Amino acid sequence: MFKYLDTIRKLHATYGGTSWMNYDEDFRRRAAKNPSLPWGDVDLDLWMKWMAPLKSLVPRRPRAESERQASPAQPPPPGQSPKQEDKSQTP
Repeated sequence: MFKYLDTIRKLHATYGGTSWMNYDEDFRRRAAKNPSLPWGDVDLDLWMKWMAPLKSLVPRRPRAESERQASPAQPPPPGQSPKQEDKSQTP
């Protein structure tokens, strides 16, 4: 049950609005009809119905951009290419 509550919390945090509530209500209806339905698993049919059409509120960055921010490299000074920089460092 705690995993289900965490799923609902994440849906609300990610998508906002009331779609998380629609998902919750539909899931509970299904669970009432089928007591063996696992509460810890996301129901993909309901997720596709209520969440997939929405745009996430959490911005996603491309992988390359997030890697660049993790280890920022110093760009060469203006007007100097990386090759020129290498030549200036050789004795």
